[in-house]
Amino acid sequence: MLLNRDPERYSNDVGGVEADTFFTLTAAGIPAVRTRRPHDHRSRTPRWCDAVSEMTAQQGQYTAWLEAPPENLQDTATAEALQASRDLDLTELQATHPPRGVGRD
Repeated sequence: MLLNRDPERYSNDVGGVEADTFFTLTAAGIPAVRTRRPHDHRSRTPRWCDAVSEMTAQQGQYTAWLEAPPENLQDTATAEALQASRDLDLTELQATHPPRGVGRD
């Protein structure tokens, strides 16, 4: 934890504003609460399956958007990117699963 660090020394870091706020609160005796996103502890197989199903769902959404694009979207780089994502063949990814024994399977 960063309790004993000098705030001016670390104020130019990427999280400088957050660090300054933390030092200000702790110097005033107010407990600072930091929250973190929970880490995904699932093994690779379920994460792989979720990622492939998410890509398939997004491909369907992109296809629907490409079939009826707004007039200002036609013949743009966005329309080309939607076309490229629609043309991707995800069937091979859907049939592939990581081997057992990788990670904590």
